[in-house]
Amino acid sequence: MNSVLTINANALVHNISQIKKRYPNTKILAYLKQNAYSMSDEIVSSILSKADGFGVTDLNAAVKLRSIYADKVIVDASTPPDRNSLLRASKQDITVVVYSAEMIDIIEKNNIKGRYWLKINTGFNRLGLPTGYMDESIKRLQQFSKDKLVLMTHFMDSEIHSSMFKTQLETWLKLTKSYDLPLSHARSCTVSQGLNPIGDWIRPGLMLYGLEADPSWDMKLAIELKAPIYQIRNIKAGEYVGYDHAFQFEKDTRIAITAIGYGDGFPLHLSSGSWLALKGQKVSIVGKVSMDFIAVDMGNIEAKVGDYVEIIGPHANIFQGYPFAHHSIITNLKHRRMNIEVNYHV
Repeated sequence: MNSVLTINANALVHNISQIKKRYPNTKILAYLKQNAYSMSDEIVSSILSKADGFGVTDLNAAVKLRSIYADKVIVDASTPPDRNSLLRASKQDITVVVYSAEMIDIIEKNNIKGRYWLKINTGFNRLGLPTGYMDESIKRLQQFSKDKLVLMTHFMDSEIHSSMFKTQLETWLKLTKSYDLPLSHARSCTVSQGLNPIGDWIRPGLMLYGLEADPSWDMKLAIELKAPIYQIRNIKAGEYVGYDHAFQFEKDTRIAITAIGYGDGFPLHLSSGSWLALKGQKVSIVGKVSMDFIAVDMGNIEAKVGDYVEIIGPHANIFQGYPFAHHSIITNLKHRRMNIEVNYHV
């Protein structure tokens, strides 16, 4: 019995349609990043046919997607800054995010004609060229670009009303106003909040799955995760469960030993009391998370070995108990004992 990760295809299609409905004149780069947040980039990309392109953070993934989609823009946001990688991307017609002067030097020296987005650092201080090098970089890179450069930046704050966000946005708009070039600066959280101006290319990621979307959006949860019960135990008041006897039961109950743990990507530090769902009813996690299992207090719920505990879904609320759960859980899911299913009918 394995855990089951279900991808709701109709929900994915609905969600990208909602984005297109709000921003009909903006192109959508479905940001798959690493293997579509562990969902399988091949599966998810096949469902998101309405996207104008796909963004990844691995050149091998970009090459794989290019072999499947001849007509989509494929953007690699973290191409290694070396000659062989840039040549490979050029030959495969993969759009490269250029984020350093070293990359421009390599492109110039080796006359690498390709498709390029130019990333400018407006304060995040991760990848990106300094703002003072923007004019020179555009002039140098444009002559090697097969089409118009796209100017790109990344805002550090997720809240568009924060002072830092406003400062970065003001800097960005001032830098780009004199250029007749497409812009890309909006990701899920800022798209969801109605950022204006939104730019020419938006980069939704988790939002496509119905996560990190403002409640005003009619988005649907596109993923469900459930794990099987391996054993049910009767527990007496005063007994403990798990490592370091960290949790003591105050009354008699029953617990379900459920086959998912931090080895599968479940958060190691998720606290006791965070709740999942069994038979549509809330059940609390009890004791510490182990590598292979969690224990949940099932109380009087009628269930048996082989039934499933809902980890992510319409009845479970694991994200409420873990501040960074959207990214941490989704991206860390391991497929060592997990079946991926696609539901096209719901």
